[in-house]
Amino acid sequence: MPRFIPNYYNLACVIFVALGSCACSYGQSIIGSTIGQPSFYTSFNLAKQGEPGYSGTSKLISAMNGVMTAGSIFGTAFTAWFADKWGCRVAVQIGTSVMIVGIVLVSGSVNMAMFLIGRFIAGFGIGNLTTIVPLYQAEISTPEQRGFMVCMHGVMVSVGYIGASWIGFGCYFAYPFGDSTFPWRFPLAFNMVPNLVLLVGSFWLPSSPRWLLGKGREDEAFQTLRRLHRTKDDPEELHIRREFYQMKAQLEYDKESKQGLGRFPLFSTAQ
Repeated sequence: MPRFIPNYYNLACVIFVALGSCACSYGQSIIGSTIGQPSFYTSFNLAKQGEPGYSGTSKLISAMNGVMTAGSIFGTAFTAWFADKWGCRVAVQIGTSVMIVGIVLVSGSVNMAMFLIGRFIAGFGIGNLTTIVPLYQAEISTPEQRGFMVCMHGVMVSVGYIGASWIGFGCYFAYPFGDSTFPWRFPLAFNMVPNLVLLVGSFWLPSSPRWLLGKGREDEAFQTLRRLHRTKDDPEELHIRREFYQMKAQLEYDKESKQGLGRFPLFSTAQ
């Protein structure tokens, strides 16, 4: 086994959760081919480039990108709260569920208002997953292999960009001169595939050992850490025990530090 992989179970978890990274980059970039489909403009009675009224269309195109970015900001802001309260695994499930709702609305849109609302909701899920996936990868990895494991986030982001480009390109030729909505609806709807796979499979992902330990579930945290970091080179599991106690000490120190800060005001009026 390569030295940068603790065990294949750990690697499988890291790669599987990175489906969220793929879904995020796909969802962000697929709009590029959507606005290149002639039938998209026909479906919403939008003026095409060179036609009277295109200035209004260009503003709507800007809004399509803007509302997703706004949704991502809100999704990112709430991720810390989700992860702290329910753990990274549940935060992943929330992100994928929200994004699926957004994808359904966008791909099934019958008017521009529905499309923009769907983009905002999908953006919320993207903001959540873009933040939580690398965090989860880092928390289930060993300190020595953390850099390699978190790189899987970037790799799958690239996969999502590539997939969006080729699927959008291929669908352009499905009905190049017809009025079918398939060329723009299908690429948008296809983003449900990685989200659904991740949502269903997330129930088999382990919770973060650090989060379990922070919630007082020490036995479960240790057993999860053993499963993730067990290696043949350490039959007595000394490395795992050392990492567990270091994690425990760090959490206790953080707790004491927060309590200590709570005894002092942020700003003192004493002269």
